[in-house]
Amino acid sequence: MTSNLRIGLFTPAWPGHATPNGIATSVYNLAMGLREIGLTPVILPMVVDGDGPTDIPVVPVPEQPWKLMERVRIRLGDFGAPESHLARRMA
Repeated sequence: MTSNLRIGLFTPAWPGHATPNGIATSVYNLAMGLREIGLTPVILPMVVDGDGPTDIPVVPVPEQPWKLMERVRIRLGDFGAPESHLARRMA
């Protein structure tokens, strides 16, 4: 049995109509291309700024505020692994 591959795309805004952001534009175009070849993109935006295609699932991911110690570490230059910051922002 085969299943339809779903690909999650994290973006600052979806579909990006009211948010001037190159990442949002790129994700929109990538999602349209993936849809055309039969894959199912799932959009994970921090902000939904307009109506997008109804056949693409959208799961908003609200931005999480930084904790005090996270802000202190960033100021002191202890950034840690980049993937830990992305995981924190999406938690």
